[in-house]
Amino acid sequence: MARRRTTEAKIEALNAWRHNPPPELVAELPRYISDKSGVVVAKAVRLAAAQGLSELADTIAESSDRFLTKPVDSDPGCRAKFAIATALNAFDHPGPDVFLRGVRHHQPEAA
Repeated sequence: MARRRTTEAKIEALNAWRHNPPPELVAELPRYISDKSGVVVAKAVRLAAAQGLSELADTIAESSDRFLTKPVDSDPGCRAKFAIATALNAFDHPGPDVFLRGVRHHQPEAA
C-alpha cells in the first residue's frame, strides 16, 4: 500500500515544478488544489497562475468554499483564500460568487 505524501513532500514537489514544470502539470495540479492543507493549495494555485493555466480556474474556484468552513483551522493566515482570489482575478474568472463570499468573510485569529 502506498503511503500518503506528507505536506512537506507536496510542497517540495510544487517548488520543483515551479522551475521545471512537467508536461503533465495540468493533470497533476487538481490533486494538489484539492488538498486539505491550505499551504499546499496556496502553492498549487500560485503555480497554476504563474504558468497561466486558466483551464484550472473552475477547479480553483470550487476549492475556495472549504476554506470558509472552520477557516482558522483549514487556512490560517488566509494563504489559500488569498492565492485563490489572486489567481481567479488573473484569469478573469467570470464567476463573482467566490469574490463575494471572500469580501464578506471575516477571520479573526489569535495574535
